[in-house]
Amino acid sequence: MALASALVWKEHCIECAIPDCYSVCPLFVARADNKCARFMYGIYANTRFNGLFDFGADVHFRRWGKLEARLVGGADSPRRLRQFALLDRATLSVVSPIASGLARVDPKRKLNGLYRAVSERAIARVTRPRSRGGARFDDFVIEVYNPNPEPVGLIVEVQRDRPVYRTSVLLAPGPNLHRIAYRELEGFLGGQGGRLLVYPENDAEVRLVFQWLDLVRYTSRSEAGPKASKSPARASIPILPDEGMGKQEFAAQPADPRGSGRPDPATKVKCLAWDLDNTLWSGVLVEDGPAALNLRPGVVELIKDLDARGILNTIVSKNDHDMAWQKVTDLGLAEYFVSPAINWGPKSANLKAIAEVLNIDISTFVLIDDSAFERGEVAAALPQVRVVAETEIGMLMGRPEFDVPVSVESAGRRLSYLAEDKRRAIAASSGDSYEEFLKSCEMKTVLFAPTNPDERERVLELLLRSNQLNLSTRRYTESELEAVLADNSILSLAFRCSDKFGDYGIVGFLTISMAGTTPFLRDLVISCRIAKKKVENAIFTWLVTNLGATGAANLEAGYLPTPRNHVLLDTLTEVGFVLDNERDGIQTLNLTFDREIPAGAIVDVVANGVQMPSPTAGPGKRRAAPS
Repeated sequence: MALASALVWKEHCIECAIPDCYSVCPLFVARADNKCARFMYGIYANTRFNGLFDFGADVHFRRWGKLEARLVGGADSPRRLRQFALLDRATLSVVSPIASGLARVDPKRKLNGLYRAVSERAIARVTRPRSRGGARFDDFVIEVYNPNPEPVGLIVEVQRDRPVYRTSVLLAPGPNLHRIAYRELEGFLGGQGGRLLVYPENDAEVRLVFQWLDLVRYTSRSEAGPKASKSPARASIPILPDEGMGKQEFAAQPADPRGSGRPDPATKVKCLAWDLDNTLWSGVLVEDGPAALNLRPGVVELIKDLDARGILNTIVSKNDHDMAWQKVTDLGLAEYFVSPAINWGPKSANLKAIAEVLNIDISTFVLIDDSAFERGEVAAALPQVRVVAETEIGMLMGRPEFDVPVSVESAGRRLSYLAEDKRRAIAASSGDSYEEFLKSCEMKTVLFAPTNPDERERVLELLLRSNQLNLSTRRYTESELEAVLADNSILSLAFRCSDKFGDYGIVGFLTISMAGTTPFLRDLVISCRIAKKKVENAIFTWLVTNLGATGAANLEAGYLPTPRNHVLLDTLTEVGFVLDNERDGIQTLNLTFDREIPAGAIVDVVANGVQMPSPTAGPGKRRAAPS
């Protein structure tokens, strides 16, 4: 391993709204420093797991808990990062007892916090010059042990002033290794103030042990192969001791030593590359024509068996691309092949290109080809790639290298690679367009009236906790909220969001008074996790359409400025609200329905049984929302 980034991972909250949340949030749990504990026992150094520091970062997430690292540090060798960690722990062994002894006069543990801030700046300063020297990375590596009996979805986000990247990985029970290619992240990681976020999908309260959570550059690409995957250089996760934390541990096998990096085939296969003529089908396309070609016996069964095991299928064929791909499509097999290479170039070069695109080590590939010449060319150029003749189609599944572990994720592996192909195509066509990125996320918002206790509890949490994205900052009691929800002259809507990476849950709530001639937006609270993702634009587009259908021509809003909620004002201004008047510190904003809301169609909106009160009818009368 040549380099690893100097990321410092910390405990944070997805719905962070300090300091008000310390007093009003129903989920607040005080740590020793009186800040909120979003992990059950902090970040525990679990020595049952091997890593750079001979431990894994053991975290039991509470609701809204997340790991967060600022993208301000540089990168350094694993040896140097070990030295920094040893110095860090030695210094903490002195600082922490002093801080604990001063707890009565320093309840917020400011000495610990001061030391942490100084140490982070020191590491960033020492490593940054090395990153300026051209420290490009290869991957963001996620190695996690999941002790839970069920799979866990893990969200990975990059944020600067807004979310700019989001993806998810599925953690099967037991050990997991995922890589996100650095080239996929590179455009989002630049600049100051960026943050890298990692947290369980859908607010799951789960326990995970992070062994590797870092940007890395390999000494050689062979380090990314299966032999290396068991014990790469681990993430630089400084661990701050937590007094009184639960020291729960569980057994795990030590990591295997890294392989030598010789150009030998990997132990297990990850991708089978198919030739077409006289291999996938009988005959030669450009000579015999598409109509004369038939699939060879056992081909379909082999492709589907590989797919079920999580082994990818691709194509490496010297052929006319359009004609050949049309034939593959006509045979009903196009959906099974990822990143196919159909051209007249050398097959060894095409294999290397596919491996780079898929971010799979070339030693995990097998080429099946009827031509002894092509097999020889690949074997000479890429000795780590297995080459087999088409006569072995019926025997491949019996080979030990094809006997791979099958997990929950295996059956969907091809779909995730096809989705990544689509993402790359969208990114290539959209350039730096943030809106095109959001479209690729396939976001959906569902509007509904909160009726069951869990829904109402979540709405109350949002009202009590939200500061930056809160229109009125009105703090409801449970009884006050029930009264609002029961008032037929008030349109009360909660909304939940999801995208192709996972479910955000209930992320917002609004109330609109319909008692007067003009609808009046009384409350609007939005979770920061969907801030600036154009969800607000889509909801107001829906409101304009449906309020307009009741006869209204505009929507007014009562905005109470605070030191923190100017973020929401920026959003409302973008949507089209303008200042109408100000009285007693409350600004009345106005949105007319005669203009189109920008970016209002990026997020799909669905309304489940929403009833619209008429603005001129008064309390007690509702009108069904147009479908």
